[in-house]
Amino acid sequence: MPMEFDKYEGLVNELLDPELDHSRRTEILTEMKQDYSATISEVGELNTKVTDLDKKRLDLLDANSKLFRQIPTSHTKTEEEKQKQATEERAKTLTISDLEN
Repeated sequence: MPMEFDKYEGLVNELLDPELDHSRRTEILTEMKQDYSATISEVGELNTKVTDLDKKRLDLLDANSKLFRQIPTSHTKTEEEKQKQATEERAKTLTISDLEN
């Protein structure tokens, strides 16, 4: 978790003091460096997570699209039913002599 802004600002203001002891200056800079490293690491992890989540989102959108394309429309059902009826009617009128030819 990044350092609170107020704490960061307090450390920067303390660094601006020309009479600040060298050891204290080193402590402050070390603390700020560690905080920066932790923040950069956290940003990298979050970017990786965002990339993974975006990939999963795209995969889900693709799967959803495929599912919707599988759902037959009422028009398609009607056409299929008409073709089935026509095939059944042809089968009823088919004679042995038609099969022999």
